[in-house]
Amino acid sequence: MSNSNSFIKSFVLLLAFSLFVIAQGNKKPLAGYTTIVVEKFTVEKTTATEGFPDGEEAVLQKSAISKMRQKQAFPAIIDGAESAAGTEEAKGKRLILSGTIIGFDKGSRAKRYAIGFGAGSTKLKVRLVIRDADNQQELLSVDREGKFRGMFTLVGGSGAQAMSDVANDVIDGLIKEINKNR
Repeated sequence: MSNSNSFIKSFVLLLAFSLFVIAQGNKKPLAGYTTIVVEKFTVEKTTATEGFPDGEEAVLQKSAISKMRQKQAFPAIIDGAESAAGTEEAKGKRLILSGTIIGFDKGSRAKRYAIGFGAGSTKLKVRLVIRDADNQQELLSVDREGKFRGMFTLVGGSGAQAMSDVANDVIDGLIKEINKNR
C-alpha cells in the first residue's frame, strides 16, 4: 500500500506543479494597468533606416495614440511627447510605450504599378516596447512590420498613401498584441 500511496502523492505533486507552470505561462503581463503613456517615437540611425522621411516618426506616434483611443486599448492614453505633466497626473497602474523605427524601405511606385505582386513594396519595421512606469521593467517587446503593396491602387499608390498604410499595419498589430496581453 505504501508504494501506491507514494505514487499517488508523487502524481498529485506533479499535477499541481504542472498546473502552476501552465498558470504562470498564461499570465497576461498588461493585466491590471489602466494608463499608457506613449513616448516620442525615435528612428534608429542605421543603414536599415536610411531614407526614412524626417518627422514621420512623430506622425506614427500620433497615429498610435489616435488608434489606441479609438479602439479603447486602455482607459487612459497619454501623449508623453506633449505632456510630461500629464504622466504624473494619471491615476492607477501606468505603462510606458516606446517605439523605435528599426527598418525602412521606400519601395518603388513604378515597380508596384508595372510589376505588382508585391514588387516595389514599401516596408516599415518598428520595435515597440511596453514597460511598467514605476519600476521600468519591460513587460512586452514586439517588432512589427507593415507593408504597402499598392495592389489595388491607381498607378501604384503615392508615397503618402504607402506611409499611411504601413503605419496602420504596424499600429493594428500593436493593438492586437496589447489586447492579447491584457
